[in-house]
Amino acid sequence: MNIILKTLQIAHRDGVPVRIIYDGKSGITQRVIVVKSIGDSDIVAYCRLRRRISTFKLEQILAAELVDTGR
Repeated sequence: MNIILKTLQIAHRDGVPVRIIYDGKSGITQRVIVVKSIGDSDIVAYCRLRRRISTFKLEQILAAELVDTGR
């Protein structure tokens, strides 16, 4: 299992935000998301940058790290 998928699974399980680097339609962007569900080839998450629920293709997520919420 790759590290990006594992990070997304931990974020989903623990309900913590995750910072991703994403190669999408508007180029490479950094976003903070809250994962709602994980599918075979994509994830559904609330995107704080766009302020809406979005679908992200797993193959286009270049990096992922958990956001320290100071809990």
